[in-house]
Amino acid sequence: MARNVVWKSHDRAIHSRIAILITNDTIQGRLTDLRILPAGDWGVLIEVDSSQVQGVAGWLSRCKWASWIDEIVPGHSTVLVMARAHLNDIAAAVHTATWDTHDTVRSGTTRTIDVAYGGPDFEEVCHATGLARHEVIAIHTGAEHIVSHFGFSPGFPYLTGLPERLYLPRRATPRASVEPNTLAIAAGLTIIYPGGTPGGWNLIGTARTPVFWDVEKTPPNLLSLGDRIIFREA
Repeated sequence: MARNVVWKSHDRAIHSRIAILITNDTIQGRLTDLRILPAGDWGVLIEVDSSQVQGVAGWLSRCKWASWIDEIVPGHSTVLVMARAHLNDIAAAVHTATWDTHDTVRSGTTRTIDVAYGGPDFEEVCHATGLARHEVIAIHTGAEHIVSHFGFSPGFPYLTGLPERLYLPRRATPRASVEPNTLAIAAGLTIIYPGGTPGGWNLIGTARTPVFWDVEKTPPNLLSLGDRIIFREA
């Protein structure tokens, strides 16, 4: 069964190859709800289920035509691929690919981040979860968090691994600005604010570490996709 594909290009050759790609049995057996969208002249946006993003990004980073790719940008349920090759070449290469949705981005880096737990929303988090202060801290520090993607603004990491006992919705009214290195939870994730952005998540602490995003450094981002984060009470 062919998947839904949106393609606005007038290049019929590209449209044809993308249509073939979507019905490819190999991909059909491994990915669900796949959709491919154009992203300028040199990129494609692959939309997949959020559980499959890391697998797709990991495979792309090590595939046999990875040398064509300039950038892979995972999102919550998308993977943006920017490449030097023409879109027609990208479509042809992806068409021959075998995706492994159990693949991951392997950074091999485990980082321990000291956190001063507390802040304007901490007591509300305790009340909403029915947990005492020390229990919230123990649950959050006892989990292994994975940097799954970046979004919203440069250097803005989203981490999976939040225990279900700390699942909370976003706040009804977001703040106009959140300080750098502020930890927050919502929607089953932990985030670390890079600073200077609005935010509607539940603030639970401040990371006692150098700023995670610094444009004067190379690379500017302290964290990488696939990093394993252990939070430790400061």
